[in-house]
Amino acid sequence: MWRTEHWCRNASIVIAAATGGVMFAGGLALAQDNDKQTCLQLSDPDRSIPACTRIIDSKPQNQSELADIYLFRASAYRDKKQTEAALRDLDAALRLNPNLVDAYVVRGTVQLVTNHPDEAIKDLSSALRLNPNHAEAHRQRAAAYTMKRDLPGAIRDLDEVVRLEPRSAAAHYQRGIALGFSGQHERAFADFDMTVKLQPENPLGLTALGNAYVEGIGVAKNPERGLELLRKAARTGFPPAKEMLAKLGQPAQ
Repeated sequence: MWRTEHWCRNASIVIAAATGGVMFAGGLALAQDNDKQTCLQLSDPDRSIPACTRIIDSKPQNQSELADIYLFRASAYRDKKQTEAALRDLDAALRLNPNLVDAYVVRGTVQLVTNHPDEAIKDLSSALRLNPNHAEAHRQRAAAYTMKRDLPGAIRDLDEVVRLEPRSAAAHYQRGIALGFSGQHERAFADFDMTVKLQPENPLGLTALGNAYVEGIGVAKNPERGLELLRKAARTGFPPAKEMLAKLGQPAQ
């Protein structure tokens, strides 16, 4: 998702040998390059945020690269649940580069977690105008439509996610849930069935498919098959499967 290749292209370390010694030209560039690598490490926001900040404070001339740095720092702030700081950085990134697709996507996700689905839809739609095949933008916009109880809108986006990621168990499961709530039980069953085919140990898919068989939702009722699937899900420690079995008066094993 994130673009890193230009950092690699711009390595500016010059090594020169003179009178038997080795000299590094551009020590500042070396330090900045190390900061860039650390800034990109979104798995460790406590390290990436200071590194990104040092680069921003150095006022780099390349506006596109600076926009990306703001985007990376915003993603780290989001992961630390510092949503106001994330939004400030995303606004800055988009001022520098109005075509930065991932900035719209990340800002959309922040709008979602702060319970602003209309703003999320606006940002995610902007991302999709720039890249109609951005699966994550479709996925997140579907979540925003779901928050607004617009199930047809959510299903349209999830159809696109499944088209773009046909082997994604999560995509099939998410669409199955939306289809089930909208009353399209046969299609929902087909998605849950595909979820389990793609990920046989997926407790979400197993529980949804097991419930469909037990209740006869979208498929002929088959309690034996349903209980088998629910017990398989329960063996993973998945609480909803255990709770469903308990309500049915069935052991988890």
